[in-house]
Amino acid sequence: MNPHLALRPASDPPARGARADVPKPGNVSGSVPVDQLARPSDGLHEHVRSEIRLVLVSAAERSIAEHFIESLEPTGWLGRPVEDIARAAGCDQAAAHAVLGKLQQIDPPGVFARSLSECLRLQAVDAEILTKELACLLDNLPMLARGEFDELAKICGCDRTAIAAHFAAIRGFNPKPGLAFGSDAVSTAAPDLIVALDNDGITVELNRSTLPAVVIEDGAGMGSADQRMLDAAKAVARAVERRNISTLQIATEIVRRQSEFFRKGPTALKPLTLREVAEATGVHESTVSRVTAGLRMDTPRGPTGLRDLLGSGLATKGGPVSAIAVQSLIREMIEAEDPAHPLSDARIKARLSDLGIEIARRTVAKYREKLRIPGTVERRAHAKLRRAEHRGAHGPR
Repeated sequence: MNPHLALRPASDPPARGARADVPKPGNVSGSVPVDQLARPSDGLHEHVRSEIRLVLVSAAERSIAEHFIESLEPTGWLGRPVEDIARAAGCDQAAAHAVLGKLQQIDPPGVFARSLSECLRLQAVDAEILTKELACLLDNLPMLARGEFDELAKICGCDRTAIAAHFAAIRGFNPKPGLAFGSDAVSTAAPDLIVALDNDGITVELNRSTLPAVVIEDGAGMGSADQRMLDAAKAVARAVERRNISTLQIATEIVRRQSEFFRKGPTALKPLTLREVAEATGVHESTVSRVTAGLRMDTPRGPTGLRDLLGSGLATKGGPVSAIAVQSLIREMIEAEDPAHPLSDARIKARLSDLGIEIARRTVAKYREKLRIPGTVERRAHAKLRRAEHRGAHGPR
């Protein structure tokens, strides 16, 4: 440990950040986060039961799943060991673990976790940022909490700067995803960045109230060895500040280019790659990748991942369009469909074609599956089941 280096919670208000040079959008209503988490009002258990139909097919698996649901705590974590759940369900541990693996695919990422490490790991997998270094860090969270960065860097085979970058990424995750479904729930994951509207346009700020302050503790009458440790501590502080500057610079460029998102929502997202942001900001593409991984923004349209504003483009008659925008269109079409006559992938493809977006039917299916929306047969069966449940709850007319 370096005696001259300490992390202390910041108490200052968010620092004023850079301004994205874009026109001021009109009034924004109907906040819609890009990743579109499930509606909290449904309740955690109700939400999980509705999602189970999408990941579990057999009645045997669903029966085991009910025992997992009974052990689900308000935080979204499991409150009992899998061995106990398997015993209560009357199945072997292999079957119980197989069901758990499927349950851990349910939104929001992190539900059915058995520990903080597993909760964060599930979210890292969902965000597609789980590397060997990050996996190693998650396996050694107590060391991170104690500030043993040098030891962590050695174990994970990286430097302190990489450890700081990974820490910034997982800080944007939600350690208790189930609380989002409580009636009095509040967000447990504070945003890393704040995007706000004012009379002059859009501003992007670092949320310094969530950043631990890197404190350099100087001392008098130090020897040469102590001086070297002080110099190393100052170098770490400079590296952290440089990363904060890079984060703000990169976020501002992304917000500037995606300004229409804040006016019209996900369907207005433009194709934007890591390379384009790197060229515009003068940093390496890998730096943009590290900075954007896991960072969350508080925006006029709700909480949004910075990486969610990036994406490849699809060629259309009117020019390239963001793949995320196409996925959002597919979601909107399905949400507006007649539940008794759900849209097939072919019909969705035809509707997109009418909008000038030419993609293959298999691409529609791939995007639908990525959105975790079942096919027409399952959606029709689900609608039929809901109608039957509704009739049962209200009795014969």
